[in-house]
Amino acid sequence: MLQAAMPALRSASSKLESLSRCLPTPLVRNIFFATNAMVPVCGASVCGVVTVFRPRMSGENFPLWKSSKKVLQCQRISRFFRREVRKHAKVFGLRSFFRNIAQRLPDYYGNSLFALVLLPRRDFFCVPAAQLAYNHSFTYGGQMLRMLLVGVSCLAGAGMLAISLSGDAVSERARKLHFSSIVVDTHDDTTQRFLDGNNFDLGPRDSKGSIDIPRMKEGGLGAIFFSIWMPSKITGPTAVDRALIQINAVRDQVRRHSGQLILATTVAEIREAHKQGKIAALMGVEGGHMINSDLAVLRKYAGLGVRYMTLTHSGNDEWADSSTDKAVHNGLTDFGKDVVREMNKLGVIVDISHVSDKTFYDALEVSKAPPFASHSSCRAICDAPRNMTDDMMKALAAKGGVIQINYHVGFLSQEFRDAENKDPEINKAISAEVQKRCGENEACQLIEGDKVTRGYVENGKLPRVDWTKIIEHIDHAVKIAGVDHVGLGSDFDGANMPYGMEDASKLPKITEALLRKGYSEGDVRKILGENTLRVMAEAERVSRELNASK
Repeated sequence: MLQAAMPALRSASSKLESLSRCLPTPLVRNIFFATNAMVPVCGASVCGVVTVFRPRMSGENFPLWKSSKKVLQCQRISRFFRREVRKHAKVFGLRSFFRNIAQRLPDYYGNSLFALVLLPRRDFFCVPAAQLAYNHSFTYGGQMLRMLLVGVSCLAGAGMLAISLSGDAVSERARKLHFSSIVVDTHDDTTQRFLDGNNFDLGPRDSKGSIDIPRMKEGGLGAIFFSIWMPSKITGPTAVDRALIQINAVRDQVRRHSGQLILATTVAEIREAHKQGKIAALMGVEGGHMINSDLAVLRKYAGLGVRYMTLTHSGNDEWADSSTDKAVHNGLTDFGKDVVREMNKLGVIVDISHVSDKTFYDALEVSKAPPFASHSSCRAICDAPRNMTDDMMKALAAKGGVIQINYHVGFLSQEFRDAENKDPEINKAISAEVQKRCGENEACQLIEGDKVTRGYVENGKLPRVDWTKIIEHIDHAVKIAGVDHVGLGSDFDGANMPYGMEDASKLPKITEALLRKGYSEGDVRKILGENTLRVMAEAERVSRELNASK
């Protein structure tokens, strides 16, 4: 069988040379191409070879060197590559992989390792190297191809270890830590997809969006806060009715999937869900405009399971100023302070994402329980009013609160934000295209907005933002606020995700990255969820004490 692989081995060198010539040398780092770095693979009736490569680009588009005589050859290889991946993506069950890799060959995920599989008469296609690292085999055309490791000296030294240590691969240590931890995501907009007309169910894997049960399981997500959201312009009884519909939609998903989900309202219930291998489903109301200035409505939401409320959304409500609207209340009104006090009594966490700086400090002063920012990032890195200043993070930490880092590219990257601000027509065009595709369907708007924005990135009109920016924000927040005061609030299904963090299945990469930066396992557990659980426990304690003193 090994002898049968020799023709492919002999032709592999020229194929790899052609491919490597397509990569612009000044921008490439660590290309693992060599005829002595190949592993034969064989099945029942076909043999080929596998080599490993790691493209590492500077975020530029491919091809970059239009004046080069090589460009035609490179474009041919790129087209052939995409065609082959498309042909075999279904066989490998790698639809999401193809969706990303087929866009641009050289700069996929800045620093990943990929296994390039070359087969006679079928040329080449690609699989994630980590797949081979764990399985040493893969399925092709209905048959299993296995690496022939016996007697093979290629890849000696680096060997399969090099694959397992690739930029996006997750080490066994990180995997064990991640899946034994309770990973909490405090903000996901998936709720919009549950509503009538969208026909979305959490159970099966979905080709759209970022959240479903299979991908949450793959990513080790242990507790998720589903956002109850609508635009700030929707107010009064209509807002209340719509909020109740969304709350019921979340509860209905839990009923449908009771074998995998548990509706949780306390830390004890989250921990019990984790013991049972289930995902804890929680709810947060994203915007005080949905209580219609009525504390009885707030109490009703709490009774139905809501465990945090964001004081405002993108617009001011009747009693609090938003960070993205013109201030009219000078922070919290007297009624707004009453809202915070009532939230403390109910055990509902005060969420200060979206609020103006003055509203933040007012809430901090009034609240007896630690607030948190359910989905905000660091203003020192990306100067968005939605993000928190260093002083705000220090003040939040002093109160015992947590900043949950938001993954939205416009809150992670100053370069991306500057590009948007420099050309306002881009956002207008994106909005127009989303409106064309979705009309008034808000769930569709959230999903398609991400897709359309990625198209502008691929065309070079907006800068590419990689998932490692999340780590940069986590690290900065830890340095400013302390490791006890940082968590995760993705904004999945409601924002534009960075490359490499497209959905919940990618979450273990955060654990790997933090370990590589030198964080202890205990500190990583805190960031993944224990800090958030501590804030929840404090909200519960304060609620008990306030109600006992009546």
